[in-house]
Amino acid sequence: MAEQLLTCPNCKSEIPLTDVLTSQIAQELRTEIESEAKEKEKELIEKEKALLKKEGSIEKTISEKLLKERNNLKIELANEAESKFSLELNDLNEKLKEQQAVNEKLKDAELKARKTERQLQETK
Repeated sequence: MAEQLLTCPNCKSEIPLTDVLTSQIAQELRTEIESEAKEKEKELIEKEKALLKKEGSIEKTISEKLLKERNNLKIELANEAESKFSLELNDLNEKLKEQQAVNEKLKDAELKARKTERQLQETK
């Protein structure tokens, strides 16, 4: 089969029809592929923005949860410390009362001993 030729209107050279068609098809494909690539790039940029927004939201949620947990731990530790120190304070108060009772007995005993000593001095 004989190859069909086209004549260039500018330079008057003859170009095989298959080359012209191949060139046109290649140009159309190139344009289509570039268009699809730009569209995919736009989609990726939108997805990236959505992910960044979601990531920021997740970080905010985590931050809020950490703050809440930290506050709960502070309250728990404060309550635990208050309970422990309250118990120790009650124990110390009991010891103080016992010590005061012992001191009162010792004072009473000393007073009795002095009274007895005075009476002995007087009887001499």
